[in-house]
Amino acid sequence: MTLRNRASVSRRYRDFVGLVGRADQPRARTPSPTDEQLEQAAAAMADMTKRPTLSRSCFYVVYPNGQATEFINYLFSDLGTAEWPIAIDPMEAEQMQSIGKDVLPPEVKVSPQQRSDPQQKELVLMANAEGQIMAEGYLPEEDTPTLTQEWSLATATPDQATQDLCRSNIEMGIDAGMGNENSN
Repeated sequence: MTLRNRASVSRRYRDFVGLVGRADQPRARTPSPTDEQLEQAAAAMADMTKRPTLSRSCFYVVYPNGQATEFINYLFSDLGTAEWPIAIDPMEAEQMQSIGKDVLPPEVKVSPQQRSDPQQKELVLMANAEGQIMAEGYLPEEDTPTLTQEWSLATATPDQATQDLCRSNIEMGIDAGMGNENSN
């Protein structure tokens, strides 16, 4: 099934169930049960597309008119991966959760565009034709995703301190997903 067909099926399914919840919340497109770690990984990555997180991100500094495809490029750059919600130890995970942040589980690999490691739990992120972020979660040795979600990419304006920090990192040569011009 093509991405366009999946998006069409997704729209029909959401219309059928009545678009429950806020528009900025991730919406599951498949009613089947899924793995808790994949759900947590999807929630952690979905949070990165929301206004409060993007207002502290370098994404809109690098891509002022940011689109979903550019967000995927940025997310997997050196600068973008530095923003991922990863906890180094249980104390840090607890602190993140205490402020309402989902932690990316270390057991789930996150990949751009297509599945790269069928032996692992994997969350694949891509942009669809409608300009949304799509997430597909896979269990080991499975060819069909057990989790499928779509998220809208919020708009935000980073504050001056964030903008200055981002520009400094880019000037130092840290890859921001813009191609070879800023790569190490």
